[in-house]
Amino acid sequence: MHRVALTMQRLPSLGIYTYERLPSSSSFRTLELLPGTGEDEVSYHLHVSDWNHPIAYEAISYAWGDNNLKVSTLCSDKDLQVTPNLRDALLRMRYPDQSRYLWADAACIDQSNARERGHQVENMRQIYESATAVLVWLGEDEDGHIGRASLAMNELASRICERAGMSMSQVSTVDDLYDIIPRPQFRDLVLDHDDSQASLKWFFSRPWFGRLWVLQEVSSNPRVEIFCGIHILSWETVSLTAEYIASYPHVRAEFFSSNVLNAELMRNRVAHRRYTLPLLMSRARDFQTTNPLDKIYALLGMPQLTRLSPNIEANYFLSQTDLYLQVSKRCILDSGDLEILEFAQHLRQVEQDFPTWVPRWDQRKHTNAIQIPDYPAWTASRSRALSTSVDSNTPTMKLSGLALDVITRAEEIDLDQWVDPKDSAQQTLSLLHFLTAWCDDENSSPRASDTDNGRLLAVATTLASGLYYSCKITERPGRFLRDFNTHIAWVVYYSAPEDLASVHPALLEIARQTTRLVDEETEPGIQQGYWKDCVGWIRETSFHRSIFSTGNGYVGLGSNALRVDDVVCVLFGGRVPFVLRPCGGYYQFVGDAYVHGMMDGEAMDRYEKGEYREQIFEIR
Repeated sequence: MHRVALTMQRLPSLGIYTYERLPSSSSFRTLELLPGTGEDEVSYHLHVSDWNHPIAYEAISYAWGDNNLKVSTLCSDKDLQVTPNLRDALLRMRYPDQSRYLWADAACIDQSNARERGHQVENMRQIYESATAVLVWLGEDEDGHIGRASLAMNELASRICERAGMSMSQVSTVDDLYDIIPRPQFRDLVLDHDDSQASLKWFFSRPWFGRLWVLQEVSSNPRVEIFCGIHILSWETVSLTAEYIASYPHVRAEFFSSNVLNAELMRNRVAHRRYTLPLLMSRARDFQTTNPLDKIYALLGMPQLTRLSPNIEANYFLSQTDLYLQVSKRCILDSGDLEILEFAQHLRQVEQDFPTWVPRWDQRKHTNAIQIPDYPAWTASRSRALSTSVDSNTPTMKLSGLALDVITRAEEIDLDQWVDPKDSAQQTLSLLHFLTAWCDDENSSPRASDTDNGRLLAVATTLASGLYYSCKITERPGRFLRDFNTHIAWVVYYSAPEDLASVHPALLEIARQTTRLVDEETEPGIQQGYWKDCVGWIRETSFHRSIFSTGNGYVGLGSNALRVDDVVCVLFGGRVPFVLRPCGGYYQFVGDAYVHGMMDGEAMDRYEKGEYREQIFEIR
């Protein structure tokens, strides 16, 4: 296909297209793409339609690209500037001999009219839901990547369907694709080859997978086609690939820099129905929008927001702080819990120019929340009801709860040194030194864990935030211990004796026993545990987090922003503990935390015995 030369100049001798005002609240525009071939200019008409009598149309889903870079198109013989990516999509999708009726936001909405834009944004789900199909434009191919990626995805999808005993057409009826992903994973896939994996990383790194608006665009219509260069792909094939990659921690780690988890969320119908609003908005942080207000408005068509009463309206005259504060307060008051606080994250410093307890949805997620979705729920405050006072005019919030302890030691976890699943065991000896340092300090472990193995288990469990393979480690430690111990055994196996002189004896004993348990004929004899899964999991739970201990000997996992003298609290209505920072007469919110031995209501038991007293925390 020949591409029209990119230009920043307007088409000569043409006037500028001027939008006419939409006549009613039920009006919207459709785009009649005129036929053309080769280097013909992109030419179309805009027609006013009405939801009461809509015409048939297909809706384009695409990434805008650089909004400052525009090219000319012909709209009713007038010049209408659009981004190059939309122009390329129209070139790819036009017919050579007949008109094609489409909807594309940049052309069909007067982007200079904030009120119209807000009104049409509120109807966005209806626009895509009512389309005969959603046409996704990923952009042009580069270096033959799409061919290799397509081959790998088609093979994987075929094998999954064969294993599940279903056809590709039946996959569209499966709400949760995780249910048909094979256990264990396949071997000898095209996907496993370096060139195929590089092409898949390229594919899932296309800007479209990072655009938040597309979440409701593709989730609102069962008929989705993926266009990339000259290729057309099945959305179900793409979705199966994303689900497969997301299902295995060590495979997922290879795609860490891509948007494959965004692709998984787009097709996850169960998540669309069951996710709470705070969780959905947290997942949305991995997507991008040009306007920070659209981190909320791009989700208005999702069930979590349509269920709110009164509904949130798209108001582009609001400030970012006011909107985020308004939504955070709604989450607390409507849900009656403090889940929203689990997603208020700070990187290394507590932000001073924004309410510290309000999530910054315009920033990419720093780390995973301590409460992992679809895992057993923590119950730090047990069934104690939320007790709060939210000032509607200020960012101040007052919460009741218990001050458990004060942080006395903290260390940022250096994942690149000792839990990178891409590294060999020789490179992770520093993990043993880390564990030794924390196990040797008796004040860094819960008082109940007064043996070497008990302290080691407490620290290891803390690194995994207490969860593994859909279970609480404290309730079912077997699999975690098997995989973690196997990792320790590998590190010891590849280490020189002189490097092990300062390693805690309990770690060396674990390595000895783990190695002895396996068939002596295997080489090197450490095979029973899936250590890569364990390492990949710890990488996800500990990413951008610090391990800490408290004055009374509890060990925990929290934000990298936490400091010595911060207060560990259980707030009523919260599933997990939180870290607060005293600041004069009020507190700043630092983040959520895992506190070993305090995750399932133990603090509430001690409160009922009179060991803790209830207090009010004013948080700003």
